[in-house]
Amino acid sequence: MKRLFSIVCVFAVFLSLVGCQSKKAFQTKDITVSQLQEKIKIKDTFVFMVERDGCQFCKKLNAYIKKTKGEHPNLTIYVVDSTDFGFQKETEDADHLISSTKDGKALLQIVPYFMYTPALYAIKKGKVKQAAIGFNDTYKTVGLWNNTSQIDFEQAEYEDFWDFVESSAQ
Repeated sequence: MKRLFSIVCVFAVFLSLVGCQSKKAFQTKDITVSQLQEKIKIKDTFVFMVERDGCQFCKKLNAYIKKTKGEHPNLTIYVVDSTDFGFQKETEDADHLISSTKDGKALLQIVPYFMYTPALYAIKKGKVKQAAIGFNDTYKTVGLWNNTSQIDFEQAEYEDFWDFVESSAQ
Protein backbone atom coordinates (compact mmCIF):
# COMPACT_ATOMS: atom_id res chain seq x y z
CA MET A 1 0.00 0.00 0.00
CA LYS A 2 2.86 2.34 0.86
CA ARG A 3 4.43 1.59 -2.48
CA LEU A 4 1.22 2.40 -4.35
CA PHE A 5 0.86 5.63 -2.39
CA SER A 6 4.47 6.57 -3.28
CA ILE A 7 3.88 5.87 -6.96
CA VAL A 8 0.69 7.95 -6.93
CA CYS A 9 2.53 10.82 -5.20
CA VAL A 10 5.40 10.75 -7.69
CA PHE A 11 2.93 10.69 -10.57
CA ALA A 12 0.98 13.62 -9.05
CA VAL A 13 4.17 15.66 -8.67
CA PHE A 14 5.14 14.86 -12.27
CA LEU A 15 1.73 15.93 -13.56
CA SER A 16 1.83 19.15 -11.57
CA LEU A 17 5.27 20.00 -12.96
CA VAL A 18 4.27 19.25 -16.54
CA GLY A 19 0.92 20.95 -16.17
CA CYS A 20 2.47 24.07 -14.66
CA GLN A 21 4.90 24.73 -17.47
CA SER A 22 3.99 28.16 -18.68
CA LYS A 23 3.79 29.07 -22.30
CA LYS A 24 5.72 32.14 -23.32
CA ALA A 25 3.51 34.78 -24.90
CA PHE A 26 3.94 35.55 -28.59
CA GLN A 27 6.20 38.53 -29.12
CA THR A 28 7.69 40.75 -31.75
CA LYS A 29 11.19 42.07 -31.10
CA ASP A 30 12.75 44.98 -32.91
CA ILE A 31 16.14 44.00 -34.27
CA THR A 32 18.91 45.95 -35.97
CA VAL A 33 20.59 44.68 -39.11
CA SER A 34 23.77 44.09 -37.06
CA GLN A 35 21.81 41.91 -34.63
CA LEU A 36 20.22 40.11 -37.56
CA GLN A 37 23.67 39.43 -39.03
CA GLU A 38 24.81 38.04 -35.66
CA LYS A 39 21.82 35.66 -35.42
CA ILE A 40 22.61 34.42 -38.91
CA LYS A 41 26.32 34.07 -38.08
CA ILE A 42 25.55 31.83 -35.09
CA LYS A 43 23.27 29.73 -37.35
CA ASP A 44 20.08 30.51 -35.45
CA THR A 45 16.61 29.46 -36.64
CA PHE A 46 14.02 32.25 -36.55
CA VAL A 47 11.59 34.41 -38.52
CA PHE A 48 12.17 38.06 -39.25
CA MET A 49 9.96 40.63 -40.88
CA VAL A 50 10.95 43.74 -42.79
CA GLU A 51 8.47 46.59 -42.58
CA ARG A 52 8.46 50.35 -43.07
CA ASP A 53 6.50 53.42 -42.04
CA GLY A 54 3.57 54.25 -44.28
CA CYS A 55 3.08 50.66 -45.47
CA GLN A 56 -0.66 49.94 -45.38
CA PHE A 57 -0.10 46.19 -45.67
CA CYS A 58 2.28 46.34 -42.69
CA LYS A 59 -0.35 48.16 -40.63
CA LYS A 60 -2.99 45.57 -41.52
CA LEU A 61 -0.64 42.68 -40.71
CA ASN A 62 0.37 44.23 -37.39
CA ALA A 63 -3.30 44.76 -36.48
CA TYR A 64 -4.00 41.10 -37.32
CA ILE A 65 -1.00 39.96 -35.25
CA LYS A 66 -2.15 42.06 -32.30
CA LYS A 67 -5.68 40.63 -32.55
CA THR A 68 -4.64 36.96 -32.82
CA LYS A 69 -1.28 36.70 -31.06
CA GLY A 70 -2.80 35.14 -27.96
CA GLU A 71 -3.57 32.02 -29.98
CA HIS A 72 0.11 31.55 -30.88
CA PRO A 73 2.32 31.27 -27.79
CA ASN A 74 6.01 30.46 -27.84
CA LEU A 75 6.65 32.34 -31.09
CA THR A 76 8.82 35.36 -31.80
CA ILE A 77 9.07 37.45 -34.94
CA TYR A 78 12.06 39.76 -35.18
CA VAL A 79 11.23 43.05 -36.89
CA VAL A 80 13.55 45.19 -39.00
CA ASP A 81 12.26 48.71 -39.74
CA SER A 82 13.56 49.60 -43.20
CA THR A 83 12.04 53.11 -43.30
CA ASP A 84 15.39 54.91 -43.35
CA PHE A 85 17.38 52.43 -45.46
CA GLY A 86 17.33 54.59 -48.60
CA PHE A 87 15.91 51.89 -50.85
CA GLN A 88 15.21 52.67 -54.50
CA LYS A 89 15.29 51.00 -57.88
CA GLU A 90 18.44 51.69 -59.84
CA THR A 91 16.33 51.82 -63.02
CA GLU A 92 12.57 51.90 -63.50
CA ASP A 93 12.36 48.26 -64.61
CA ALA A 94 14.98 46.86 -62.21
CA ASP A 95 14.02 43.64 -60.43
CA HIS A 96 15.84 44.54 -57.22
CA LEU A 97 16.56 47.50 -54.99
CA ILE A 98 19.72 49.37 -54.15
CA SER A 99 20.39 51.29 -50.96
CA SER A 100 22.28 54.39 -49.99
CA THR A 101 22.79 53.30 -46.37
CA LYS A 102 25.05 50.82 -44.61
CA ASP A 103 22.06 48.99 -43.06
CA GLY A 104 20.18 48.87 -46.35
CA LYS A 105 23.19 47.44 -48.18
CA ALA A 106 23.70 44.87 -45.41
CA LEU A 107 20.04 43.81 -45.52
CA LEU A 108 20.26 43.38 -49.29
CA GLN A 109 23.27 41.09 -48.77
CA ILE A 110 21.00 38.84 -46.68
CA VAL A 111 17.86 39.13 -48.84
CA PRO A 112 18.97 40.46 -52.25
CA TYR A 113 15.52 40.43 -53.84
CA PHE A 114 13.77 42.30 -51.05
CA MET A 115 11.31 44.64 -52.76
CA TYR A 116 8.01 44.79 -50.87
CA THR A 117 6.81 45.16 -47.31
CA PRO A 118 5.87 43.40 -45.25
CA ALA A 119 8.36 40.70 -46.09
CA LEU A 120 8.91 37.76 -43.78
CA TYR A 121 11.90 35.47 -44.02
CA ALA A 122 12.34 32.02 -42.51
CA ILE A 123 15.93 31.51 -41.40
CA LYS A 124 16.95 27.90 -40.71
CA LYS A 125 20.35 27.36 -39.15
CA GLY A 126 21.56 30.71 -40.46
CA LYS A 127 20.28 30.36 -44.04
CA VAL A 128 17.30 32.04 -45.69
CA LYS A 129 15.00 29.15 -46.61
CA GLN A 130 11.70 30.82 -47.48
CA ALA A 131 10.21 34.26 -48.05
CA ALA A 132 6.63 35.31 -47.43
CA ILE A 133 5.82 38.58 -49.16
CA GLY A 134 2.90 40.93 -48.65
CA PHE A 135 -0.26 40.34 -46.64
CA ASN A 136 -3.77 39.69 -47.92
CA ASP A 137 -6.04 41.07 -45.21
CA THR A 138 -9.13 39.31 -46.58
CA TYR A 139 -7.66 35.80 -46.51
CA LYS A 140 -4.91 36.45 -43.92
CA THR A 141 -2.31 34.99 -46.26
CA VAL A 142 1.22 35.74 -47.41
CA GLY A 143 2.79 35.00 -50.81
CA LEU A 144 5.45 32.28 -50.61
CA TRP A 145 8.61 32.71 -52.62
CA ASN A 146 12.28 31.83 -52.58
CA ASN A 147 15.15 34.24 -52.05
CA THR A 148 16.68 33.89 -55.52
CA SER A 149 14.43 36.25 -57.48
CA GLN A 150 11.82 38.92 -57.09
CA ILE A 151 8.40 37.52 -56.20
CA ASP A 152 5.87 36.95 -58.96
CA PHE A 153 2.55 37.34 -57.15
CA GLU A 154 0.69 35.54 -59.95
CA GLN A 155 2.96 32.48 -59.70
CA ALA A 156 3.32 32.47 -55.91
CA GLU A 157 1.60 30.01 -53.65
CA TYR A 158 -0.24 31.49 -50.71
CA GLU A 159 -0.26 30.31 -47.12
CA ASP A 160 -1.99 31.37 -43.94
CA PHE A 161 0.20 33.90 -42.13
CA TRP A 162 0.31 31.98 -38.84
CA ASP A 163 0.94 28.66 -40.60
CA PHE A 164 4.00 30.22 -42.23
CA VAL A 165 5.31 31.61 -38.96
CA GLU A 166 4.68 28.44 -36.96
CA SER A 167 6.26 26.12 -39.54
CA SER A 168 9.23 28.45 -40.03
CA ALA A 169 10.02 28.89 -36.34
CA GLN A 170 10.82 25.19 -35.85
